[in-house]
Amino acid sequence: MKKTLIYTVLASTLALSLGVAATASAETSVGVSATSNVNVDGQRPGAIGGILKDLKGKQEHREGPGEREDSERKNLPINATTNLRANAQLNASSSAAIIAQAKARAIAEIDKRIEAMNSFSTRIDGMKKLSDSQKATTKAEIQAEITKLNTLKAKISADTDTAVLKTDIQSINSSLRIYALVMPQMAVLASAERVQNLIDDFVTVAAKLQARIDAARAAGVNVTAYVTSLAEVNTKIASAKVDVAAAISLVSSLTADNGDKAKAEANIAALKAGKEKVKSATNTLKGAKETIKSIVKGTKIKTPVSASSTADVR
Repeated sequence: MKKTLIYTVLASTLALSLGVAATASAETSVGVSATSNVNVDGQRPGAIGGILKDLKGKQEHREGPGEREDSERKNLPINATTNLRANAQLNASSSAAIIAQAKARAIAEIDKRIEAMNSFSTRIDGMKKLSDSQKATTKAEIQAEITKLNTLKAKISADTDTAVLKTDIQSINSSLRIYALVMPQMAVLASAERVQNLIDDFVTVAAKLQARIDAARAAGVNVTAYVTSLAEVNTKIASAKVDVAAAISLVSSLTADNGDKAKAEANIAALKAGKEKVKSATNTLKGAKETIKSIVKGTKIKTPVSASSTADVR
């Protein structure tokens, strides 16, 4: 049992590489693919911009013949006037179709975000390392965003004016900061929790190694080097705990900027800082792993030859 746990920790740490590229693992664990192109800067290019581009093209196309019809009608033959009206009707029909398509695509983007938010809210409930207040704060922020998204979804469905529709679609990104805040926030929290779980394993292994060193000392073995090494392991574990706790503290209480540029920049800075704290904790544990390996080798415990049985820690 002792050896199995030590092997698991050593093998698991071989796979550690958390940056919030590890953060994007939150998506896999909650079954959300929408976060695949998200980073702590909140960038997810293409989707909303493509909708707006199509809508702009429609608007520019519509403003051509329609604006000229009245001024040119008096100077045109009857057949030409009839054709102009037919073209205008055709443009109107085409415009309605493009508007409907823009609405459908915008609503699909909103639904994608709502699905992600609901999945994240469920994931928060299962996070054992977050305090009740941290869970409550984060879930309240998620629910507030879901409410805003549902309100915007209803408004877009009812929009009839192209300019208003364009503004509402833009607000999916500019005002409702799902990809800029909540998804990166959730990703950092998920990564932090995984590191905390690994820290628990390190603590258990350190205790078992301490017992092994004590037994060796009682048998008359010189364990001075191992005592020093284990003290280094415990120091690194303590340091990793501090870093990961700081990461959670940095991001768990963040709220949406709602278009406030200064707050948006502060949120991004906090998300990046949280990411760096998680990375720092990860690197510290990697160092602890190497020290543990030296103790394991010295006390005759064989190390695993591969990481094929590693836990999914990235």
